[in-house]
Amino acid sequence: MVYFCFCFLLTAQQKPNALLEETSPYLQSHAYNPVNWYPWRTTFLEKAKDENKLLIISIGYASCHWCHVMAQESFEDETVAKVMNSSFINIKVDREERPDIDQIYMRALQLIKGEGGWPLNVVALPDGRPIYAGTYHSKTQWISVLKQLEELYKKEPEKAVAFAEKITKGIKELNLIAPKEAIDITNKDIDKIQQKLYQTWDIRYGGLKGTEKFLLPQNLLYNIKYANLSKDTITLAHNKRTLNNILFNGVFDAVDGGFYRYSTDSMWQVPHFEKMLYDNAQMLSVYAEAYNQYKELAYKEAIIQTIGFLKHTMKNQNGGYFASLHADSNGMEGGYYVYSSDELKTVAQKKETLFKVIYNPIPFEETFYIITKNKLVPKKHKAQITEWNKALVKIRKNKQMPLKDRKIITSWNALLVKGYVDAYRALANESYLKEAENLFAYLINNQFYNGELVHLKSENGNHVNAFVEDYAYLADAATALYLATQNEAYQVYALQFLEASKELFYDKEEGLFKYASNNQLVSKIYKTNDDVLPSPTLVLADNYFKWGHILYQKAYLQMAEQILKNTYNLYQDQPEHYPSIGALALNYTYPFYEIAIVGPKAESLAAEFNRAKPINGIIVYSTIANDQPLFKGRYEPNQTYIYVCQNNSCKLPVETVEEALFQMDFN
Repeated sequence: MVYFCFCFLLTAQQKPNALLEETSPYLQSHAYNPVNWYPWRTTFLEKAKDENKLLIISIGYASCHWCHVMAQESFEDETVAKVMNSSFINIKVDREERPDIDQIYMRALQLIKGEGGWPLNVVALPDGRPIYAGTYHSKTQWISVLKQLEELYKKEPEKAVAFAEKITKGIKELNLIAPKEAIDITNKDIDKIQQKLYQTWDIRYGGLKGTEKFLLPQNLLYNIKYANLSKDTITLAHNKRTLNNILFNGVFDAVDGGFYRYSTDSMWQVPHFEKMLYDNAQMLSVYAEAYNQYKELAYKEAIIQTIGFLKHTMKNQNGGYFASLHADSNGMEGGYYVYSSDELKTVAQKKETLFKVIYNPIPFEETFYIITKNKLVPKKHKAQITEWNKALVKIRKNKQMPLKDRKIITSWNALLVKGYVDAYRALANESYLKEAENLFAYLINNQFYNGELVHLKSENGNHVNAFVEDYAYLADAATALYLATQNEAYQVYALQFLEASKELFYDKEEGLFKYASNNQLVSKIYKTNDDVLPSPTLVLADNYFKWGHILYQKAYLQMAEQILKNTYNLYQDQPEHYPSIGALALNYTYPFYEIAIVGPKAESLAAEFNRAKPINGIIVYSTIANDQPLFKGRYEPNQTYIYVCQNNSCKLPVETVEEALFQMDFN
């Protein structure tokens, strides 16, 4: 509410545009611009056709720093507004509400300029086909671009149409993947691709090469899995280098917990200060898996701190989690998070040398500092650090909190369910499992409208229909909960979401899942790559693979294998962009185990198995007689047995985890 009132006070003299009735904080922040903005609606798109005007489609999101900069410089400017209003129909899109629209026009940007990012500003023909795309523009640049395009469309419309046809054809061709009949993948093939991946790595600071670095959780999870299975020491070293540099530099909030969206430098030191729910959800999974593998205490602490941040700051009163926190506050980017030298002197209380050793403050904007997490803290300093942490938190409490985007996005919350389950598996904290179950129940009870799943709901109940990522991530969350609890209700949900995904989004001709079920945009989109979010198609493939092994369901296994066949060449060509394909491929080149534990002590043995060593496989258990394929005919009322199976072929039952690991050659 503070946010909306603040915007209103600044713009009280300005007549509102059509965004005033929208519920997105991002769209509402533009409601009093002099630009005559419209939301993405068929009515307003038809207006462009009726008036034969080019469309401006401007796409951003609430916590985007450069979106707000361009808004202040251009969209709040009367001169710019006059140009935009006179010759264009202006459409504002919140990419978090409509990721389908964002993906279409992001591909146009990549084709036209070979780059990506937000704000994403597109000029299109009245029918929506793009003729220009760019990111941030200064006021002068933006006016120049618009006048040139206006002139082109008036004097040589055939050139604009020809270019639009070329770009639209390019967008469609990006989707073309010929279904493959057969594929033969070996460990040597994966190793060869991994060597290609080495070339993309920053061997000094971790992550991928580049002056800006995103967290890219799926890349981290793939590399952890590959190092575990292959025993590759180069990947192992890179994993630890990356995980440590992320955690012990500025991209992790050492005071409140949680991860910022990305680093502006190669050393992970200075972040852009947005905090996104999807990043923090996935980083729980990353550091949970890393802790399982490497047992680093700092990874455990990062999980605990991040969960503390999420519950304290991102959770609403009904149990859902908000979308993001803005980067800007207190008059500057990162204003809430950084400290002045005077503030740090006050906190240090004449122990400045020790304070600097513990927190390694990173200079920011000349007169401010970013507090970081120190890996090695002697126990004798624990009490002092606790006191300092309280003082650092207190300083922040006296500042204005960053603005919060209060949308409840189904897919992002589903990622958090999975993050909580992974944290529970790693740390054996029952409260994390309980939070996962509560959040899943919240999504089931709140994220449907007239019986249909929605992508998001705002606080006043407005909604956007679901995309494939919502179904995929919910299926994954339900599968994770089933494996953690063996509650068959989660099995029912998982299979229902898999079947709904197939019914609504599966394209038999392409052998892939479409991103959106409607076909109202200029092209269909198939999201096979991983970026800040995992590929929905590969998440579904992974779940079909798991359930195929749990239920010995051949059709599920065939679906997973077909998706791998259809996408494997993408992973071969650009492994850094398709780690989820690689993770699925590893299940075919290394043994994948079905561990069935049956008997009165099955639950405790399963917990022991999960704590022992990470395996490539699934662990299911039943404390009662059960007719599912992995349990059928194996229950003994006075004895608990562990069955180590592969593809429905099981070794002799054993009674201890050690014996089972020996059968798997883990000795």
